[in-house]
Amino acid sequence: MPLDGHTPGHSGFAITSGDERLLYIGDALHSAVISVRRPELVNAWDNDSDTAIATRRSLLERGAGEGQRYYGVHFPYPGLGRIEQRDGGFVWTPEP
Repeated sequence: MPLDGHTPGHSGFAITSGDERLLYIGDALHSAVISVRRPELVNAWDNDSDTAIATRRSLLERGAGEGQRYYGVHFPYPGLGRIEQRDGGFVWTPEP
């Protein structure tokens, strides 16, 4: 699936097995703290900042709304968890 804004052609992968779903988000979110809590912050690696911000917000809303399980390559090991909406924003909840 396209995850526009970071680099040209940047994409993620929706992986399913039976009822289990995992979304590999690549570099769309760089930090389990900063990118999740402040998706509007621009970073030097984004090719198109406005589009990258919209992509981050979309991922966060989808994650919180659907309970989508994510794998973030830059998130603390093992990088698996979910996004929750809390206190007017979003937080990363790693899997135990």
